[in-house]
This record gives sequence, C-alpha cells and structure tokens, in this order.
Amino acid sequence: MTADQLLPIGAFSRASSISVRTLRNYHQSGLLVPAEVDGTTGYRAYSVDQLADAVAIVRLRALDVPLPMVHRILTARDPATTRNLLDQHEIAMVERLAEVERIVAALQDGAPAAVTPARVFTTDNALTLERSARVPSASLWGWLEDSARILTGAVPHPLADDAIVGALYGPLQDDAYEEVSAFVTIREPFWVEEHGDLRIAEMPSLRWAAMTHTTGFPTVADTYGVLGAWVARNATAHPTAPICELYATILTGTGTPDVPIEIRWPITGLSGPAAPGK
Repeated sequence: MTADQLLPIGAFSRASSISVRTLRNYHQSGLLVPAEVDGTTGYRAYSVDQLADAVAIVRLRALDVPLPMVHRILTARDPATTRNLLDQHEIAMVERLAEVERIVAALQDGAPAAVTPARVFTTDNALTLERSARVPSASLWGWLEDSARILTGAVPHPLADDAIVGALYGPLQDDAYEEVSAFVTIREPFWVEEHGDLRIAEMPSLRWAAMTHTTGFPTVADTYGVLGAWVARNATAHPTAPICELYATILTGTGTPDVPIEIRWPITGLSGPAAPGK
C-alpha cells in the first residue's frame, strides 16, 4: 500500500483478479480509470474503494455483459438502471441460446445453404461522403448509427430521394475490430475540411451478388455465410473491392439493430450453375 492509501497496478491486479493488461485496457476505454497516474513514469495506482467497482466488473463480465453495458451500469450507479440493463442482457442471452440451437439444428439437417439464390446486378459510379475508422466489433452498430447522423448532417444540400446509407468492409483482420467506412451517397462534391474525419469519395461501377438479411444486425453473419457460399459456387469474387452493406432504416435513429440489411458482394462475373446459358 502506498503512503496515500493507493494500490499500485500490480497489487490492484492481484486484489481484483483482473490482469494488468486488462486494467490498462479498462483505463484507455474509461471503464476503470486509476485514481492516480504518475506524470513521469506513467505508473498507475488505484484507490481501495475502486476494488468494489473491479469486483462488479468481474462479476458482470462473468455473465458475459458487454463492456459498454458494464460502463453504463457503473456510471449510473442506480439500481433501477442496473435492473433495466440486466433485463436487456437477459433477453439477448435467451436470443443467443435460441441462435445456438438453430445453428446446431442446421448442422444436423445439413441444409445446402449455397443453393440459395442471390440477386445479381450492376451499379453505376456513385459520389459519396465517407467516414472511416477502426471500430470495436461490440460497438459497431452504435458507430454506424452515429456515423449516419454525422454524415447526413454534414451534407449541405438535400439528399436525393434515392440516397442510400451504408458501409464498406475489407477483409476481417481482427476478431475484435472492424475496419469500416460508413457512407452516404451525395449529389455533388462540397468542402468538408471543417468536418475533420469526413471525405468525399467515389464508389466505382461494380457488379454485385446480393442478399437481404432480415433478422437484425447481431445475426448478420448468417447471411454472410449463405452469400459467400453462393459466390464461391456461382461467381468470381472481385479481388480487391470491399463488401457493401446498405441500411434501409438506419436514418430513423431508432437505436435498434433489428433492421433489414442488404449485403452486396462484389463479383467480376458468373460461373457454374448461375452463369448465363447454364
């Protein structure tokens, strides 16, 4: 114990059963900020009172409560808020269990997902306003909603009736993070320097194989698997173009990820059963 009743990070780690590495991550995310950080050495120290927060975090994470929800519980420090959030988490856990049961049933059935047909079409060049970031996977939907508001709010002219909001994804390099560019289609370019991380871009004309996912953002990987299998059997995937998601109702700002999502997989041509004349 230090003279001012602070525990250095190593001792706090042992007392809280949270690794030093995780404590540093919690500090960076604002979940559990040290009571003191030495300005010269950067050494972190925690108050004894913070052990209660640490125990709460450990117990909530043992229940698989997402970190953003843990942060909200600790910030609110309100029993009613905590009960409401945990009720939401319980619903999510029940839905996850149902999803696991569905996956197991699909494995037992052996249904050939790759035969599900995809829509194939070509789009023209489109001018877009984009916002890119490396986003924690657990926070992706919230970032997409924020980006939709930022992007549409930054456009100085009325959006076209057929304007779309979506996101572009490259290869998944990290299970915990997504490299993503949110976008909104615009009619004409404009000056965006004052908006910081926004930029004008152009989406080239591309050919797509597409499917619409209708059971909500948390289960979107299901349709990715089906569409990817279809592309593997029936088309030639584009070697460099990103995959595109379109969000039909994200502009409503409802705060829910249960919206239809059109997934577009870039292709260079058809082959196999889907090719013309076969």
